[in-house]
Amino acid sequence: IASGDFGYVLEAENTSELQDLVEALNAMSTALAEYRVQTEQQVRTLKKANDDLHQAQEALIRSERLAGVGRMAAGLAHEVGNPLAAVFATVDLLGSGSVDDSAVQIEMLRRARIELDRIHVIMQSLLDYTRIGKGQSEPVDVVPLLNDAIGTVSHQPKFKNCVIQVDTDGQPLVVQMEREKLHQVV
Repeated sequence: IASGDFGYVLEAENTSELQDLVEALNAMSTALAEYRVQTEQQVRTLKKANDDLHQAQEALIRSERLAGVGRMAAGLAHEVGNPLAAVFATVDLLGSGSVDDSAVQIEMLRRARIELDRIHVIMQSLLDYTRIGKGQSEPVDVVPLLNDAIGTVSHQPKFKNCVIQVDTDGQPLVVQMEREKLHQVV
């Protein structure tokens, strides 16, 4: 029993005192054997529960990664969609032949180029996402940036009847941040 052979049964003894001891040892040995079986079953159950928990955790991580990819795709679609809509509007207007003034056409093409560059920067930012240092903060005058953003959307059909005006007191309004990110926000 001491070496781990639980369930071992001693033979009966002649004297009552030794017989009492044999019965106590046999009861203890049987109880230890039953306890070992129960413990092994509990260990198997716990191992299975641990395996199930590990699988559930991995599934949750995969699910969260997919959700993150979905959020990133939605953000990317939004960030690329705005400048892309401006380019489409410009191409549609130029293709319709309704813009006769060559200076206006040149300005519209310049704006389309700016929006295509913006899409390029957004895509490059996505590719650079995992790199340390996501960009350089710089002093940015907000007023010209606002006027540039207005120029971006002013040719879109949904802004056709809108007048967007930036009123300033002539003083520059400078913030310290990444120019492209501020333009995206505006």
